[in-house]
Amino acid sequence: MMIDGLYVHTWGPADAPALLYLHGGPGQSSYEFEQHQAGLLGERLRLVTLDQRGVLRSDPLPPGGTLTLDDLVADCETVRTTLGIDRWAVLGQSFGGMLALRYAVQHPAAVTKVAFENPSWDLDRTGRSLLTACFAHPAMAGHPELPARAERAGDDTRALWALIIEVLGVLGEHRDEIYIPDAATRRRINELLAAAPFTAEQWSRGVEHLTQLDRDPELYAPHTPLLSRLTQPALLIKGDLDPIPSAGEVSDFVRSRPGAQLHRFPGVGHFVQAEQPEAYAKLVGDFVSGS
Repeated sequence: MMIDGLYVHTWGPADAPALLYLHGGPGQSSYEFEQHQAGLLGERLRLVTLDQRGVLRSDPLPPGGTLTLDDLVADCETVRTTLGIDRWAVLGQSFGGMLALRYAVQHPAAVTKVAFENPSWDLDRTGRSLLTACFAHPAMAGHPELPARAERAGDDTRALWALIIEVLGVLGEHRDEIYIPDAATRRRINELLAAAPFTAEQWSRGVEHLTQLDRDPELYAPHTPLLSRLTQPALLIKGDLDPIPSAGEVSDFVRSRPGAQLHRFPGVGHFVQAEQPEAYAKLVGDFVSGS
């Protein structure tokens, strides 16, 4: 269904505990998550997914505008009220973890619980951790100048992420190995995306989403200070082979959220939802339903 230009999909019983999934990227879409998790989580929960404003199945953004994090948070509330959901849990993956944190802090009465899967909370620390993993890859051996440029970036987080885009381009087909260490999972995801029923124009919408969001200075602001303002039970799902989030961000979560849950998946990368789908669905379902 479409809600104010947003593509929204629901699964599961209408009277089950509700869970909103917020995808990463920025600009990635919820399509992959739906293929891995909708059937599993929909058995126990009322799962709601959306493509964020301007992404894939949602209406495209007019070129040249400015998209803000608060716009995306407001979209969550629009979806919740339109669907008639009183309160729901929120699950954010990667960049979606930043949105989930902001949403839970800004709308505490609407959010029952909040879960994070390999979240990007502080883009500076996330970016440096990601670059360390990239520079360790054998494909980067011929580019000794790039680590030096990372050092020169200093505290300019925007410049650091511009360098990350360049480094990922240098990695080329090897970039997926940073995020998805398991070759079978990489192959399965690539096949899934190749068979997806979308046009090149739909896939390209995520670029404008990121371009406009990049103009919001809040994107580059540290978000871990918000962790201490969470009032809801919290769960952090961490793939131990994933450089995102950084070790410092994980430590901040543990220190600032006494009693919060940290669940590590050994040997797993950025997409726990795809690499360990059954265990992931059980963990998230138990957390949301309270069982």
